[in-house]
Amino acid sequence: MENMNKTTKQIRLYYDPNSSSNFNRYRIVHTAFEWTIDFDQQIIHGHVQFNIVKLNESLCEYSSTMTNVKQNDLPGQLILDINKLNIEKVLYKTNLLDFEINNENKSLIIDLNLLEEKEDMFSICIYYSTLSNQCPAVQWLTKDQTLDRKHPYLFSQCQSILARSLYPCQDSPGIKSTYTARVTCPKPLIVLMSAIQTKHDPETNTFYFEQTIPISSYLVALAVGDLVSFDFNSSIRVWSEASLIDKCRYEFAETEQVLRIAEQLLGEYQWKRYDFIILPPSLPCKIN
Repeated sequence: MENMNKTTKQIRLYYDPNSSSNFNRYRIVHTAFEWTIDFDQQIIHGHVQFNIVKLNESLCEYSSTMTNVKQNDLPGQLILDINKLNIEKVLYKTNLLDFEINNENKSLIIDLNLLEEKEDMFSICIYYSTLSNQCPAVQWLTKDQTLDRKHPYLFSQCQSILARSLYPCQDSPGIKSTYTARVTCPKPLIVLMSAIQTKHDPETNTFYFEQTIPISSYLVALAVGDLVSFDFNSSIRVWSEASLIDKCRYEFAETEQVLRIAEQLLGEYQWKRYDFIILPPSLPCKIN
């Protein structure tokens, strides 16, 4: 209980009109993705597992935005933001949890009555898929829309509140979670994420990732394509299609120097690696 109190004291309650999730009652602290990329159907399917803390409001800090704000849920309910997701089932341990989808509020309401009353931290797993070519957070490119015209391509853009169309979540920038991921895609494609790759299984073409720094949902990023890379040093790498990599090597030759100057001004870079990707020239949307 002492560790729970320490965790709760670090949590701030606030109001966000752009989220229907009840993050002031329950707070996601870790997320684990397991995805399969299906280019034929243009869907991502799999499951996401959350480690969740049940908040003790008396131990939390309060933002000034909380004035006269009432909870929009009932005790025993977990509410998550969703948009155009096919929810298959929700599991607590081996138990199926009841759920309903509120299309008006674009939310997933999960019944937590099977949980033990004194359980302050728990884990649930949601099996789901995105809808075919209807996920606002993901752009699917055909091979003809890429520079090398050999394989299809996928990339995500969850900013500002599009993460809820990639996975059920508390889609508010003040909610930060560490994450791990296991993503399988067709060969010979490469998977990249906003996390450090820890392993690759060449037999199944499954990529493993870990992000140890808590981040907001809109910073969860995914790219899948026929990619190659160039290392400027042991921690800086650029990714692109093969025919573009020499130009990238020239264009970003001063990246190491730029990062070193930034560290002199702002302090040590905290993210371990500085990897970046150059997207295809037919990019069909504006990236801020």
